[in-house]
Amino acid sequence: MTRLFSLLIICLLHFNFLSAKSFNSLNEARAAFSEARFEQSVVYLTTAIENESLNSDQKAEAHLLRGQSYLGMLNQMSANGQLSMLEIKRGLSIRCFGDLNDAKQLYPKIEQQVGLLLDELYVHLLQEGLTLLGSVDDNPYHRANQLVAKQSLDYFNAAAEIHPGDYMIYKYRSMAYDEMGNTDQSLAQMIMASDQIRHVPPSGYPDFDMFNLLLETGEAISTNKSHELAEALDLLNETEEMLADEKQAFEHLTNKYPNQEVDAIEQKFDEMSNRVAMQSYKLRLNSPKHHEATLKEIVTERDNSENSLETLVSYGKLLIDFAPREAMRFYKKAIAIDAEYGSAHQEAGELIYDRSLSISKEMSFESDYFKIERLQREYEAILKMSIPYLKKALDLEPDNQYLSITLQEVYFQLDMMPQYYAIEHQ
Repeated sequence: MTRLFSLLIICLLHFNFLSAKSFNSLNEARAAFSEARFEQSVVYLTTAIENESLNSDQKAEAHLLRGQSYLGMLNQMSANGQLSMLEIKRGLSIRCFGDLNDAKQLYPKIEQQVGLLLDELYVHLLQEGLTLLGSVDDNPYHRANQLVAKQSLDYFNAAAEIHPGDYMIYKYRSMAYDEMGNTDQSLAQMIMASDQIRHVPPSGYPDFDMFNLLLETGEAISTNKSHELAEALDLLNETEEMLADEKQAFEHLTNKYPNQEVDAIEQKFDEMSNRVAMQSYKLRLNSPKHHEATLKEIVTERDNSENSLETLVSYGKLLIDFAPREAMRFYKKAIAIDAEYGSAHQEAGELIYDRSLSISKEMSFESDYFKIERLQREYEAILKMSIPYLKKALDLEPDNQYLSITLQEVYFQLDMMPQYYAIEHQ
């Protein structure tokens, strides 16, 4: 009996010793953390947790503090520009994620605090991945570039463990695969991002980056041989519907925005709707099956009084490669409505100027003297037709260097040197 009692006393003393040691380690960790000695804090906390003598609340605090210490180490490494230590940083990220989740499970009342820390870790991982992507050269097939892009992908994959439903993760993964030269996987990630966006309900607080991504995805699908045009058109139709729903939700919340901000957001909605419509038209114009019907549909829009000047010019730009004469009619319609609308003058002038370039190219391959002479006269006549539009556009936007260079080239080709030098000395 005496021996058993002695054994119990020894066990109790040992337990008290371990408890005291764990408690002391926890106190030491708190002090180290407060002084930003994160590595030392991790050592103390690991000792405290491994001794398994902490109560549930203390253990939750230990995991939480160790997760914060890992996060502090990551931030210190980023501040010092230590991008190359990928494996160490990824290991720290995984441990940070694990400790924060353990803390939340042990003490659910800190879920909100843990959520904020996980958000901080999430942002850190995205920033690291994007920094790596930004360091990649233009050549996607260079082996070193592919390795860096692969490293950035590891960061994005780690971030996905925190917020797997964020469509931006898939966008960044797509960028990484694109840098690696894997276009199929890049498109697959964009489609996955679009699938995530489909589950985002209208909020009244529009995320236009989201709609930009849907447009990019539609464009990428349309140029990929393994996908049907109908798939891209369906996505654009769905984008148009989502945009309309988001605008309706926004209109119910306009009283919460300053008037100036409301006007700016409504303008963005109009611009985005116009982009969606133009991309849909473009895809159908490129399809032999839909080309004729689409062209007729666009031409009828010229008489639509609800079209803005921007929309008329957008239609014109859309038709440049398919029906340049119809494109010119859209520009002239915009100018008839507002003679001071510079964009319409510029597009009209550049359309005529581009036509002159095609004639110049035709002359360079021609050997018949009389035909060359006829083409030269036609070339000069067309160049002269571009002058009023280009000159008016430059008058409205005198700092536009591209317009200045184009108009100077026209004057030079027509041997109108006084006008040429007048622009040069403006």
